[in-house]
Amino acid sequence: MSGTSFAKTLDKHCLEGYNFPTWYFNLKIFTTTEKIVYVLEQTPDIEPPGEDSLEEVHAMYDKHVDDDCQAKCYILASMNEELQRQ
Repeated sequence: MSGTSFAKTLDKHCLEGYNFPTWYFNLKIFTTTEKIVYVLEQTPDIEPPGEDSLEEVHAMYDKHVDDDCQAKCYILASMNEELQRQ
């Protein structure tokens, strides 16, 4: 799904409060296409790695932080202005 398709979906299905199930379903579809749906479905149990940790542990942690940030941006972008302010 391209950014334009996502924007069109947001226009039609912006979170207003009453439409949470539909909005969440669409959010899961989009995050699945972006391969970041795991941040919505899993409890984060990743802690910042120590200085002596392996490079791949640092890479996994950095990817999780980046994906989480991206998902948060999608969530906020798909809410009406009143919900964003809250």
